[in-house]
Amino acid sequence: GWRRIAKGSPGNLSQFEDVLFSNHEMSQSSGVVSLSVSFSEGCYKVSLVYVDVLMKQLSFCELSDTEQFCSLESILVQISPKEVLHPIPQTNPEHSKLSQMFQRLKIFVIPQKSSDYHPEKGKGNLSKLAQKEDGVSAKMSSHDGMLGCLASLVKYLELFSDESNLHQFELNEVSPHLYMRLDGAAFSGLNVMPAHPSEPVFSSLWGILNHCFTPQGQRLLSNWLKQPLLDCNKIRERHDVVEAFVEDSQLRQNLSVALKRIPDFFRIAKKVQRGKGNLQDCYKLYMAIKQIPLILDAFCKYSGTFETALNCLFITSLREFEQDFATYSELVETTVDLDKCDLGEFVIKHTFDEDLGELRSQLDGLEEEIETEFNRIARLLNAEKGKGIKLDLSSTYGHCCRVTRKDEKGLRNNKSLQILQTKKDGVVFTSSTSRL
Repeated sequence: GWRRIAKGSPGNLSQFEDVLFSNHEMSQSSGVVSLSVSFSEGCYKVSLVYVDVLMKQLSFCELSDTEQFCSLESILVQISPKEVLHPIPQTNPEHSKLSQMFQRLKIFVIPQKSSDYHPEKGKGNLSKLAQKEDGVSAKMSSHDGMLGCLASLVKYLELFSDESNLHQFELNEVSPHLYMRLDGAAFSGLNVMPAHPSEPVFSSLWGILNHCFTPQGQRLLSNWLKQPLLDCNKIRERHDVVEAFVEDSQLRQNLSVALKRIPDFFRIAKKVQRGKGNLQDCYKLYMAIKQIPLILDAFCKYSGTFETALNCLFITSLREFEQDFATYSELVETTVDLDKCDLGEFVIKHTFDEDLGELRSQLDGLEEEIETEFNRIARLLNAEKGKGIKLDLSSTYGHCCRVTRKDEKGLRNNKSLQILQTKKDGVVFTSSTSRL
């Protein structure tokens, strides 16, 4: 019979992360928001909690709004949730207006029971999810509306079914006054983000500006476009950094080279946290850490007008990161066979353990036999190694040989050779006398 092994929704893709993002970058975040609306003193009070399970982010806000819910719409545009939970019955007059708003913003609506919005449960959930108890968590725990929203989210997302969620969420208070208010019509009319993944790249502002080398850079650009700043000092700060890059082509070039080696830290951290990390992930982090000195050197060589701004924003933090990860780099260099990593094999150094040394000797012997058999096959087919015939390592067949499709006739006329697969880049085969 059938058995469910994973569960997800548009706003919660954590269990499908390895499938969806193994070969594709996660350029935009996805999450779920829970709302609680009450009416008092002539206005609506809206409590809002947003959870992004992949990014381990928990955002909250409480605001006063009119019957048109313009402020709420602006915040939903900024955080861009995929789903919204709310306990408002269809008989309430607010239900119709909110439903129309969610439809405009293309947010899936998940009706909830009022009993799921339990403040006491939310308070206990907050202490289990938050990375640390500070002023931000204290502020959230003092509002029953937001705690009730959190309780509904924890139940819907089943956050405690995964122990890796405990004490991992970063709390963030949404501050609407810091950003320009954009409603759904303005956001859509300005073509800020692509309406559909299949749209041409340059059909949106994000597509035009997105020349980021890293997934986290793409996500940050997405957030900045959805949250235009109002603070003149912050705007000038960003402009200064952009101008520094514009006027120094060498700085741009050096950073471009280094950033191409930076992986998606969020994804790797989560894999390690869930006990699914491997040596390849360790190697990716190591190679990223090796780029820090190059990035620092690029920034330190800059001596233009905005040297102070670059120092405050980048150099100080990068130097701290370099010191923090020095021990990790030493650990990788001591235990991981970096030469093999360059060849796509991720293994521990054979000198690290006696048993590994014995296994390495056996592998060396097998590799010699493989090379001998490869040379014999090349002579048999009268093919030049590296050009006419190549030795491949396949995840399906192991070590195997490959020739171009036009040389396939030579294989069919030889009974000692067995064809495994025909691909665009050639024909994969092995020998019957000794399977490579």
